[in-house]
Amino acid sequence: MGGKRIAKEIKQKALELFQQGFSYKATSSQLSLKQSTVNNWYLLFRSGDTSWATAKYRKTNIGVLQRAVDEYLNTGQGYKTIAVKYGISPSTLLTAKRNFVNYGVVQLSRGRNSMQCLQEQKQKIKKEFRQQRKRLEGKLASVESALSCM
Repeated sequence: MGGKRIAKEIKQKALELFQQGFSYKATSSQLSLKQSTVNNWYLLFRSGDTSWATAKYRKTNIGVLQRAVDEYLNTGQGYKTIAVKYGISPSTLLTAKRNFVNYGVVQLSRGRNSMQCLQEQKQKIKKEFRQQRKRLEGKLASVESALSCM
């Protein structure tokens, strides 16, 4: 997994071509790059994000990742569309979704204590879920009592 790093100069050239109105297919053939890579850049460009042209890599905020996974699981939108919307790579979104479905967290810890951290994260999520459930049950009870008084 993971291909070669693409030089900033090539990314800048792709950005210039997009700004001149070139399509991702024309840009990929002119720069001899994979169409899928250039298409990802093009989607980011169309959404107004040009950070891909200057940054080496982007560090993803866990909160943003969680919102993206939630939106992906709860709407019928495609993963590439959501990835572009949140400024993350499609593969990062799919990995986060897999982690969330399998382990309950979007990003797995690294290092020796990763399982311990994972268990702590699961407990935290369960606690937050229980608290939210209690709040919702309280609201439901108050609505039911208000309706029964009518």
